[in-house]
Amino acid sequence: MMWISLTWRGNGSHTLFGLVEQWQRAAIVSSAQVWLLPEEVNEIAEYLDDKLEQYRDRRDDPPEGARRVRLAAFAFPSDKPRR
Repeated sequence: MMWISLTWRGNGSHTLFGLVEQWQRAAIVSSAQVWLLPEEVNEIAEYLDDKLEQYRDRRDDPPEGARRVRLAAFAFPSDKPRR
């Protein structure tokens, strides 16, 4: 798994995508290609869904300082079937 931090360390005070430094450090871009069985993809999907469930009730009353964050997950074969 590769994680890319969106923090830009350069000369001066730069903000990447207009994010304050705390959000720059928190934001990620992740991509991976791994060999999985269909059952393992299901397991990962269930894990992510379970993990996010604890935050879904915040829609009407988010904590102070929270921002709406877009999360996306894609899992599909990227190769041709092997015979």
